[in-house]
Amino acid sequence: TRLYPEWPFAKVKHTSIELAEKVAVALIEMSPDSDAARAARCAGWTIPLNYQPVHECLKELRLGPYEDFGKVTLGDVIRKYWHLFFVIFALLLTMAGSLVVYRKLNRKIKASHEELKMELEERRRAEERIKHLNAVLHAIRRVNQLITREKDQHILIQGVCENLIETRGYHNAWIALFDDNRTLVATAEAGLGEDFRLILEPLKHGELPGCALKALGQTGVVSIKDVSSACTECPLARRYGGRGAMSIRLEYKGRVHGLLTTSVPGKFASEEEEQALLQAVAGDIAFALRNIEVEE
Repeated sequence: TRLYPEWPFAKVKHTSIELAEKVAVALIEMSPDSDAARAARCAGWTIPLNYQPVHECLKELRLGPYEDFGKVTLGDVIRKYWHLFFVIFALLLTMAGSLVVYRKLNRKIKASHEELKMELEERRRAEERIKHLNAVLHAIRRVNQLITREKDQHILIQGVCENLIETRGYHNAWIALFDDNRTLVATAEAGLGEDFRLILEPLKHGELPGCALKALGQTGVVSIKDVSSACTECPLARRYGGRGAMSIRLEYKGRVHGLLTTSVPGKFASEEEEQALLQAVAGDIAFALRNIEVEE
């Protein structure tokens, strides 16, 4: 037919090339009048003709070797582009490894940053504490100098309050002196101003704030970190603005002369060193008050 001209003679896959060549030579040398040609009723054999129309037909009908023509399978893609996939996989693996390393480094950097931040904060607090203690010590030295020369009770307690806040060791300070019947005999303040009247009137009537009552009933320092929240009944509570307070009675050899109350940053109110300094200065004030009484 026009599509399949004549009869093709093809070698199968397992036939050797040597045998195929011998057969091809024998067929081409066959003459039209040979016995073999007459028996086959053919004019002989020649080189292969053009079979392109056969290919086109098989392609269109998707038959034979063209059954999957035009189809792209995953296996085909992998076989053709395996090297590209390998490169992509290697890049992804490298990126994943880099990401893991980056996260580890980032965590280490963040931890180091937090540690450094904490160290800086601790150093800042230490410097602030040292600065505060130096101011308190300076104030105590000035109080001691005042005690050695002042013989007037009122001037003494007023000078003590002023010296305690002048170096900014304390925000404010007030002293109340009582007789043996716990009747108010003298007061002094510094740093409170007109607000001191809020507590002065109750003191005159024998009404003491909770911290004062507690301090008069014990030998140690009564410390409060946040007066505004812990002492809501105190008339001065709202004036403290989140600061702390320390109160201690002025006692010498069993004789309680009165009460000393100071305002400090809340973070320092409960520190032992801070309380020890206040206890020492309270003892010095009580000693001076005792000497004034004896001289009078």
